[in-house]
Amino acid sequence: GEVISQNPEAGTAASPGTRVNMVVSAGEAPEEVGDVTGLAGAWWDRDYDGAGFNLVVGPDGIWVLYYYGYRANGERLWLVTAASTEPIQFGKSMTFDLLIGGDGVFSDPDPELEVWGQMILIFDTCSTGRAQMQGDDGFITLDISKLLGIGDLDCVL
Repeated sequence: GEVISQNPEAGTAASPGTRVNMVVSAGEAPEEVGDVTGLAGAWWDRDYDGAGFNLVVGPDGIWVLYYYGYRANGERLWLVTAASTEPIQFGKSMTFDLLIGGDGVFSDPDPELEVWGQMILIFDTCSTGRAQMQGDDGFITLDISKLLGIGDLDCVL
């Protein structure tokens, strides 16, 4: 496979023993998912208790992802993407901004969203994938598995 991204960036000086996080392609040609509705549901990495994301797929392949986890200081963190119609392909990385809102309550929400950072997401199969998040709270690599799907929706190539 090919290196899709890494942290620290290529060419950055680092001390021996420094941890390098990398996302590597599966090496196969990407295959467009025929019906992305089957990817909808809850995704997680078993190594990060209480964190994960939901992928919501609407009509005409429009999708949005929202992440729930923790900030570097231990506080809860909720992030969302803008709605997208970018085709989802197995083995192909997608990079998008993760947005964070300000403080608000149900009766007085804060609609202003700011860029928190980015996510690189790769679906390897209908039930596995990889994600990298980098933003205000640091960097994390996730080996994701589908925890829960929606009804009888199939993931079709």
